Amino acid sequence: MKNYFNAILIITILFAASCTKIDDNAPEVEIDLPGSTLYFPAVGSNIWETTSADQLNWNTDAEAPLISFLEDKGTKAFLMLKDGK
Repeated sequence: MKNYFNAILIITILFAASCTKIDDNAPEVEIDLPGSTLYFPAVGSNIWETTSADQLNWNTDAEAPLISFLEDKGTKAFLMLKDGK
């Protein structure tokens, strides 16, 4: 019974410590990334703008090994975003 009480006490303390108060007076933070603009699709739209790995100058030779790795691991979904695209 003592171990059960200790476990409940620890969980309660951890839960209480993880709660934070939201400060309504906190200033908004704007992130400015030089040379890039973040993209957000229109609300309710199912059209999402894309960018190819070639356009980003990424190593396209690494695509096939990545896909094989994800398949081998049984990955159900994988998403890469760069500036929201």
